[in-house]
Amino acid sequence: MIHQIVEEIKEKIIRGELREGDKLPSQDQFAQSLGVSRGTLREGLNQLLLMGIIEMRQGSGTYVRSVTPSSFMESLSPALMMNKSSAIELLDARLYIEGAVASLAARKATKEDIQGLRSLLEDMRKNLKEGNIKGFISHDLQFHLMIAESSKNRVLMKVVETIRDVLYEFIAEFFSIKPETVKNALEFHARIFTAIESRNHQEAKKQMESHIRSLIRMIHKSGLTMQLESRGEV
Repeated sequence: MIHQIVEEIKEKIIRGELREGDKLPSQDQFAQSLGVSRGTLREGLNQLLLMGIIEMRQGSGTYVRSVTPSSFMESLSPALMMNKSSAIELLDARLYIEGAVASLAARKATKEDIQGLRSLLEDMRKNLKEGNIKGFISHDLQFHLMIAESSKNRVLMKVVETIRDVLYEFIAEFFSIKPETVKNALEFHARIFTAIESRNHQEAKKQMESHIRSLIRMIHKSGLTMQLESRGEV
């Protein structure tokens, strides 16, 4: 019931029935209009408050905040974090989402975006040469987020950011356990960068999908998911 209230209020905002700066009715009135108890409504409002969709002003009431695509994505991360067995499912999602993002980046990346990606690629090469796995993982994350930023689509940027945040420790552990796979990842990153730089959107999509498929295969082969499960982490 609480989830339904949250979704109903979000729908009212999306439809424009509630706009930025609008004051919500009193909890008694609002609960009655939604056909729920005051306590249930309060729980729903607390969730919306945590998402950053509404704000409570002391002595004034509850108001709709400035709503951006990221506001509606904030609720995704906690749901995914509650079930770490979703790691492989999230990698599957990356396959389709980041393939499309790379394609958009090849079309829309600015010269500054290209330079940023080139710099990150060089950092990863340096990390590999020095055996700095931790540094490589950090620059790997930045590289993918930069591609998402280059797509110029705020919703996709937030989706990629959220999924990568959830997967960060999982992927970091994989690279730590299997450091020999870092070279393979770097080679894919170089091919993805070349495709984006040359504005070849089809090749960018193909190389990103190949990269993620390769990662999924190696994770399955390594048995990492089984190791995590045996330790109660999945």
